[in-house]
Order: sequence, then C-alpha cells, then structure tokens
Amino acid sequence: MWNESKYQIKLYIIRHGQTAGNAQGRYVGCMTDEPVTEEGQRMLKKASFDLANDCVFASPLMRAMQTAGICFPDKRLEKVQDLREMDFGDFEYKNYSELNGNPQYQAWIDSGGTATFPNGEDKSAFIERTVGAVTQILSQECARGCKDVAIVAHGGSVMSLMSHLTGNNYYDFQVKNGEGYLLNLEVGLENEIRVISYDRISCRICD
Repeated sequence: MWNESKYQIKLYIIRHGQTAGNAQGRYVGCMTDEPVTEEGQRMLKKASFDLANDCVFASPLMRAMQTAGICFPDKRLEKVQDLREMDFGDFEYKNYSELNGNPQYQAWIDSGGTATFPNGEDKSAFIERTVGAVTQILSQECARGCKDVAIVAHGGSVMSLMSHLTGNNYYDFQVKNGEGYLLNLEVGLENEIRVISYDRISCRICD
C-alpha cells in the first residue's frame, strides 16, 4: 500500500496513431470515432515501451484503444472517458482549406487558439477533465504500488497534461501521431504532482 508522503512514478502519455482525418489535417475531436490507418499501424508496431504495470489506460475512442492494443499487446486495457479528445464543435472534421474565410475560424486563429470552439468545448474545461482523469489514475496506481503507468490518448490530452504540469504554453507540447512524453513524477498523498524530469518520445525512433 501507498503509505509514504511522496511516491515516485514513471508516466508514458502517448498520442494515438495516424487516422485518415489526421492525414488530411482535419480537426478530429471527440465527436469522430475513426480507426488508425494501415500506415499508422505499421509505425506503431515498431514501438517498444518498458512497462511493468499490468494495465494501460486509454481514451475510449477507437484510435486510442487500437493504438494501446498495438503498443501494449500483453496488457489489460482500461477505458477512461475523460481522456477523450476535445469537442471541436463547428470545426469538427474540417481542415484549414474548408475553414479558410470563415469569420469564426479567423476569430479563433486571432485569439491564438485560446477562444472556445463555436458550439464546442472550452479549453479550460477540457484541461480540467483530462488532468483530473490523469490525477485519479496516478493516485490509484500509486496506491497499488505501481512504478509505471501508460496512458494512450490524444494530441489535446498530451498538451493539456504537459502544460498543466510544467506551467508552459499549451501549444508548446504539440506532438505528431505516435509521439508523446515519458515523465518521472513525484506524487503526494494529497494528489500533488511534481515533474522531476521529462523527455519527448516517438515511435519514429524505431525506424
């Protein structure tokens, strides 16, 4: 059981493999559920992760669950609803060429990506739900005595967690499909999380 004031744990947080919408530069949010492409699967199959934990946590969307199954084939998968991608509202599954000239899209661009997507999810609410989900996972796994955790989710999920933990800009942590971060964390009994170190990781290093 977890009975110390501080607990150190290793966390992988990984963006899912490429989907058709990703390849076309579309805003693929929580309202779109599409699989990883064959090319995306090929890239993911080259990945190698050192994970002792018997369970991997993933967004319930097909692309994340499929990625988790490819990267961690011998692990049990647990769906976590609040790890799903942001709701992009009226921009869902559209790309730049389709949105170019749209005044609402221009306003969002002019805001530096801080404005809420029309009829979509507020970024602060998105960060709150994804960080809350990760915090709960870490607390649960620390209590089990686990030394490492893997989470497979979305680009937004990665940016949300990393910006929250480091205090840096949300968009500083944009990652490509199959990329993410490996963090060494210190977790307190009151769920305080401190980053000891972190490194960017990618399935592409296996090419």
